Amino acid sequence: MHSNIQLFADLFLHSGIPDIFLSSELDPAEEEINETIYALWLKPNSGIFNVHLLSRRRWTGPGEPRAKARVENATNLLAEKLGSNEKVNPTEIFSLLRNQIEENPDIYGAAFAFAPVNENGTQILSAPYVYRDGDAIKEKYLPDNYNYPESQWYAEPVRLQQPIWSDPYYDDGGAGADVLMTTYSVPVFTGDKVPRLIGVLTGDLLIEKKKPCGIT
Repeated sequence: MHSNIQLFADLFLHSGIPDIFLSSELDPAEEEINETIYALWLKPNSGIFNVHLLSRRRWTGPGEPRAKARVENATNLLAEKLGSNEKVNPTEIFSLLRNQIEENPDIYGAAFAFAPVNENGTQILSAPYVYRDGDAIKEKYLPDNYNYPESQWYAEPVRLQQPIWSDPYYDDGGAGADVLMTTYSVPVFTGDKVPRLIGVLTGDLLIEKKKPCGIT
């Protein structure tokens, strides 16, 4: 850690640019990431810098391989089941997603975003979502104004026709703007000779539930 501070201190002493930097360490034994955020200020015309600790936190992050593998396996199994039953409806989906959450403690939330349907020139979106809220498990539809086909967790697996992990993001449309997560998404197609997209199944891995801190 001290070597990191000295490295960045040397950079800022020569550039004169105050900035913040982050140090992250993976603890394989505890399967946690230890993250420390520092800020450096260079005093004008002095060559002296101050180091301030902004925050220190520990979280099970998206780099934790075993949790990611468990989320992937559970989501892939449910996606295979959905692909064999293309007539599944939103009511059935809520039951399947709730069961997915209850049986897999690594999954923070799960959604099935149906492929958009055009009715009389209007795009119809439907995405049942089940997620953890403390000790409770809650159900809802993603908001009508949340255009999920443009989101990375939906658009990329559809384009690539294969599962992906999303970049970490704050879930404004789902569990809440204070929830930082990464999402494993599996596109679900029919088994026809010309496969048709049914929707995208997701499994969320929580990074942290905390509003990002700003510097004033």
